[in-house]
Amino acid sequence: MNKRTAVLFASFLPLSLSLSLSLSASQSANAAIIPSQWNYGPVLTLQPNTKNPLPAKLSFMQWNVENHFATKPVPSLKAVAQMYLKTQPDLILNQEVDTLQTMHQFDDQYLNDSYEELLIDGNDGRGIDSGMYISKKLAFEVELRSFKTLADQDGPIFRRDAATFIFREPKTHLPLFIVIGVHLKSMRPMVGDPTGSIQREREVGGLIQVKAILEKEFGIQIPLLISGDLNNDALTAPEFQGLRTNLFVDALQFLSYTGKRYTHFFFAGQNRQDFKQLDSTQLNTAAQNLHFVTSGEILQQLDPNGKTLPDPKSIKEKEAPYRPSDHKPTLFSFDLSHLVH
Repeated sequence: MNKRTAVLFASFLPLSLSLSLSLSASQSANAAIIPSQWNYGPVLTLQPNTKNPLPAKLSFMQWNVENHFATKPVPSLKAVAQMYLKTQPDLILNQEVDTLQTMHQFDDQYLNDSYEELLIDGNDGRGIDSGMYISKKLAFEVELRSFKTLADQDGPIFRRDAATFIFREPKTHLPLFIVIGVHLKSMRPMVGDPTGSIQREREVGGLIQVKAILEKEFGIQIPLLISGDLNNDALTAPEFQGLRTNLFVDALQFLSYTGKRYTHFFFAGQNRQDFKQLDSTQLNTAAQNLHFVTSGEILQQLDPNGKTLPDPKSIKEKEAPYRPSDHKPTLFSFDLSHLVH
């Protein structure tokens, strides 16, 4: 089944050209994905294949689905699918997905082909990237820009990428909001960096550069969210001070969320729990002022049959083939009424 129609280009194209190209909806029952390039890496532009009005509200899920490869155990895949089928998010931002084809196949097999998918391969040799599922009911034009080649004196800044999803009004191409999907350096040691904190701080600096690049193009009044797996405590880790200095705020903190504040399962030594909030959706000043995010929560995992799955009490339980991930998903509601009307 040829699920997506795409036009491939061998040479770099100016960004403006990628926005003006389109394919006839009659060519496919699905939206067209048009590739191009810009200064910092590849670009994919998703042209919607629906005339639905833009929604006033959206549901958005962020979830590191842990090694979502073709080899992921079937019970684990079913458990991931149960979460999506139960909550029906409009947008799903994943970390640790290996390829766009893996996302297509998962959607076809488990989600009734309900979504369009966008993913650009990043710099990680393991192939664990950030990708997004976008409901086919949505009429946004979505542009995914890579920042994989953004560099400093030591080379590319991001170990993976800062996958930047720009949601546009389809007729005017005006941007409405931006989501930057991130998966920062893990706690695994590097030479001269035993916990990865130096590299994570470097990547935070890269994200501030990305913010400046986008604000120069689109202005400072557009809601901009940095969302994903930060790989350390999102609220207290010192390497994230750059986000706070630039007035980003964790969305759950902004909402005064009172639930348990951990999204990741880790066991140190003899099954000693060390659960933290590694996953965060950070709001820029515009998103805060507009109250762009109106609700949010950390969800309890589900098992392959859709039943609530208790948190693991041991390494064995954490690594069980029926567990969807070592992370919990976060779910938010976006208010677009002031943007689309």
